[in-house]
Amino acid sequence: MLRLFVLGVLGLGLTFSSLAQNVYRLDSSYHADQPVPELAVHWVATQNLGHFSTHMLSFEHRLVDRINLEHSLGIIYDRNVIEDDDIYFERKRGFKSAVKVKFYDKSDRSFQPFYGVEAFFNHRMFERTRTFELACGTDCSYFERRTYDIENNTLGLRVNAGLTSPLSDRLYIELEGAMGIQYSNLTSTGKPDDFLTQYGRLYAEDETITNYAINMNIKLAYRIK
Repeated sequence: MLRLFVLGVLGLGLTFSSLAQNVYRLDSSYHADQPVPELAVHWVATQNLGHFSTHMLSFEHRLVDRINLEHSLGIIYDRNVIEDDDIYFERKRGFKSAVKVKFYDKSDRSFQPFYGVEAFFNHRMFERTRTFELACGTDCSYFERRTYDIENNTLGLRVNAGLTSPLSDRLYIELEGAMGIQYSNLTSTGKPDDFLTQYGRLYAEDETITNYAINMNIKLAYRIK
């Protein structure tokens, strides 16, 4: 299923690129007249490929000339992506959100470059199953397998760079990459109290983590005006 989705996105991109190239051949001044969108909506296709797969849309509107504000919101849906998701990342749910200020460069080429500063907040929840060793007295212990909840709240800041490439007078593709920093707070609920040992793979829980925030997006966008 994942392979078909990737092939579909790539095929769609190649088709759109071919159509766009034909437009440029028909009218070499076409791309020079492409305006910075005043109002646009985006479908963020690549968010469906992540570990926490998300149906995400974004809404962009103009602040001043060549400076726009983009709001993104996506709902996480449950899908197994890596081998042990059915044990350590069950019942994924939550949302991803972001606000981005975009600065568009002036360009007379077949694409429109932009830069951005993005603040984001992600709320992710899932279930994890482990085996715990618990004490039952002096020199006595027993094992219990339990499923418990993990909540992961992430706040971060990224710097973005990207470009838009028109497909028609209103439809266009947007490509962007971003890098920054994020703070993740992971808390668990439902684990046994005072366990001696927990078994299984070492995934983060009950801690705060500071890490790099790297992101890449492919969006299909429609310019309303």
